[in-house]
Amino acid sequence: MVSFLGGTGLIVGLVLGVIGAIDGFPLDMMGAAAAALATGVVLVRHPRHRDRRPLPVPAYGTLLHPRPTETQEQLAAAEEAIVAELRASAARERTRRARVALLVSVSYAALQERDYLRAHVSARLALELKKTSIEAGLAYAIAAAGLGNAQQAHSRLGVIRRSVGLQTLATKWGAAWALSLLDDWDCEGLLQQLRDVRPEIATFASLLALAQLHRHKLQSAIENAAKGVALEPANRASVLLLAHVLLLAGRATDAAARLDPLQDYARTDASTAFLMVRLRLMQRDTAGALQWAGVVQGLDLDGASLIALGQAFGAARLTEPAATFFTAAADAHFAPEANIGFAVVASLRGDRAGARRQLLAALKFEGARLTRGQTIGSLFHEILGRLNGLAEQRLDCTAWIATVPAGSLALAGRSILVCAPSESIARACLETIVTAMQGSESAADLSGVTWRVAPKAQQPTGRCPRACIGW
Repeated sequence: MVSFLGGTGLIVGLVLGVIGAIDGFPLDMMGAAAAALATGVVLVRHPRHRDRRPLPVPAYGTLLHPRPTETQEQLAAAEEAIVAELRASAARERTRRARVALLVSVSYAALQERDYLRAHVSARLALELKKTSIEAGLAYAIAAAGLGNAQQAHSRLGVIRRSVGLQTLATKWGAAWALSLLDDWDCEGLLQQLRDVRPEIATFASLLALAQLHRHKLQSAIENAAKGVALEPANRASVLLLAHVLLLAGRATDAAARLDPLQDYARTDASTAFLMVRLRLMQRDTAGALQWAGVVQGLDLDGASLIALGQAFGAARLTEPAATFFTAAADAHFAPEANIGFAVVASLRGDRAGARRQLLAALKFEGARLTRGQTIGSLFHEILGRLNGLAEQRLDCTAWIATVPAGSLALAGRSILVCAPSESIARACLETIVTAMQGSESAADLSGVTWRVAPKAQQPTGRCPRACIGW
């Protein structure tokens, strides 16, 4: 209704303005036109939605609360139990409005405890009764994100944006909460608005710092992380975030002031112990770094931290400890990432041929384990980039597209872009990569691969390594 009145005001103002222009711009007519236009703008921009209840704002560090490991059958049974309980509770309410209010209250209370399954079920039942409920929609989006269902979260946030926009504190926070759970750090703008409006809330400051860290705004991240700690000094997660960004900025003394009081806790938490490793390396305390690395290994049962330890010691130019950690990582079946680490160590030692051998060995992905956040695709491109970086010559190249037929061959069914000075070199390059991925001693049979010159838009504009490849 407000938007309709605003639109009407704009139309009236425009009509009066046109009439006034025809009549020689009389002051009374133009004043009325200006007043109608101004009123129309105010009404159109007037928020169409007001928060009826505040969203909970849990402490930073507690937002991500994954459910304990369970089978799909156990999860379905838990969901069915919640549905039965909530339907029975809602049935006792006399009106649909009261039932919706009850379910939304249950959902918000579950969000306060980060019980995302309960919050999701109750919000879904509320939306079944009133599909236009903004409060239920916000809870549904947050809970879906907490359960890892990005499609549901983005879809419901889209509905909210189209219907009322993200103009109120609850809608901004609900969207930022959901997006941060999905590691979608485009929510930085929303978090900045929340920080500006409610500067006293520590969660907004710390979460904004995390978003800025992911968007490579290091100094802004330090500033907001420090504000978060000042607002909530007892929040260990906020302190560790500040220490992390201080280490990234090379401020070892400031980071030590935050981390050294947490040494007892660090002996029980692998991620904090790893911060201690980084701190000691920055302080050039190799013995201390190795001691804390032993703590990390003792806390990490599956061996994934060995890759990070090797990378940290390699970045500090301590190649012998780095190689030791990468060897242990390979033994724990993290071979592709371990071989990339070995290649880096070889490069630091000036052994380009050894680095190339290790990178080719890293292409054997079958049966390998990957650390969190890594995929075969991302590792493949990293390996190829490092192989291309080892080339000493830059030559005039042509791009070809090689189509690998379906079958058991590595890269089967893919179209590969290969840049090389000649087609024969391009073929040899692809053969090397496929053979390495197959893990075989003899060259792979690429007789079924078809080749064609790539379109002009895909041709290299400058000089390339002797041969480079991508998809």
